[in-house]
Amino acid sequence: MDMCLHTSIMKDIEFHKYTRPTSIQAQAMPVALSGRDLLGCAETGSGKTAAFTIPMIQHCLAQAPVRRGDGPLALVLAPTRELAQQIEKEVKAFSQSLENFKTAIVVGGTNISEQRSELRGGVNIVVATPGRFLDHLQQGNTSLSRVSFVVLDEADRMLDMGFEPQIREVMRSLPEKHQTLLFSATMPVEIEELAQEYLSNPVQVKVGKVSSPTANVLPILEKLSENEKIDRLLALLVEEASRAERSDRSFPLTIVFVERKTRCDEIAEALVAQGLHAVALHGGRSQSERESALRDFRNGSTNILVATDVASRGLDVTGVAHVVNLDLPKTMEDYVHRIGRTGRAGSMGKATSFYTDRDMVFTNFLSFVFPFLLLISTSRYDPNVSVWFDLILKFLVAQIKKAIADAESGNAIAFATGKVKICNIMITFFPVAKCFNSTLPAVLFVLTSTRHLLSGGIQIARRKEREAAAVQKGARIAMSKLAMNGPASITIEDKYRFMIAASDTKKEGAADSAWDD
Repeated sequence: MDMCLHTSIMKDIEFHKYTRPTSIQAQAMPVALSGRDLLGCAETGSGKTAAFTIPMIQHCLAQAPVRRGDGPLALVLAPTRELAQQIEKEVKAFSQSLENFKTAIVVGGTNISEQRSELRGGVNIVVATPGRFLDHLQQGNTSLSRVSFVVLDEADRMLDMGFEPQIREVMRSLPEKHQTLLFSATMPVEIEELAQEYLSNPVQVKVGKVSSPTANVLPILEKLSENEKIDRLLALLVEEASRAERSDRSFPLTIVFVERKTRCDEIAEALVAQGLHAVALHGGRSQSERESALRDFRNGSTNILVATDVASRGLDVTGVAHVVNLDLPKTMEDYVHRIGRTGRAGSMGKATSFYTDRDMVFTNFLSFVFPFLLLISTSRYDPNVSVWFDLILKFLVAQIKKAIADAESGNAIAFATGKVKICNIMITFFPVAKCFNSTLPAVLFVLTSTRHLLSGGIQIARRKEREAAAVQKGARIAMSKLAMNGPASITIEDKYRFMIAASDTKKEGAADSAWDD
């Protein structure tokens, strides 16, 4: 593909042995090079970083040189330090042959005075997290006056992390004439609204199935109790180490995702105690500790990384073969990003996820199950189909029982929420179920049973509402009669008399008169 790139960029592309663009690169790069705004969405691991990095460098080369005291020509905002570092690495990879081409990384957890000096000296590209970059703007260390190329990478994650005010402040302060590229691996409604506000007639590029796991990852689900998780993880990875040793190969790079920082450290220590090489990565670690952990993991001296979701996005480590979700994430988008650390750049990977009965009720569990059914329906692999349908049916039963229990307790709001959730499950479940003719009668039976159960639940909820309304009506009538008949004689036990104040001895307090107006 001839995109008329600068000879130095082409030299660096050849140096890194990139011979063929990925799908997102082939579609997005010509648009970005044309100067149009772009809304890009692709599966994680698809190469979208290079899709905006190369056009950004080309754009900078077409501008007047940067002088000391100038602001940058291009700005990339990213949600985390790790992702910003990954982007900076990519920018430097494709600009290493260019003379006097400078890139600065501006993130929290590092020396702000060094960043100040670098920014004031003049740089072509700034890669930053929103909070720290805004700090430098407010301190006058840099400006947006020359910025004509802006990238919002993993914008959905930035919104999740509460960076929307900072993003909006930056976007409002940009020169009128600028090009904006928004890239993400997911496309929720909030991102589409952001794009409508800040992108001008953007070209939309979507590659693969958005918000779904990449087809290069083989997913595995294992049901366990909470107490069994750590033992199962240790057994799984110790067995993997034994297999690697028997076949005279190195232990495959593995990332274990957990929910909390303290659990992250606990799991890493347990793995080390088993003789495995593991290190923890989470937001509670210092920047130097995090960089050291990633460096050891990348060079293979540590082959197990135990991490919170801080590592789920933008972390591109070559050769990650296995991702383990010790704790399920709360959303499908986070699941997509977690398992997207493997199966990158066309390689194959494996993702093992542990789940409990609690996950089936308190997380959007069905969204994790449907990718498995879709893989089955396309003959990606052939496990026992009945096992997966049994899992789905158990999940449905758990949700139905919870909705009925809420109705019986009089919790009409919770019941209504559960009813909507079950209906949404049915809408998604039925098309997938039709792929399996042998199980269709059972599925139809469940659908019919669900309708009857929900109908019964609605009747219970309505009965509870009528009963509550009758009680309230009775209370109102009693109060009305009391008001009409005047005060009645009430017998009070002696032990409760101290709680009754004399009605004819009102004492006005200092603040009582404040209510008179």
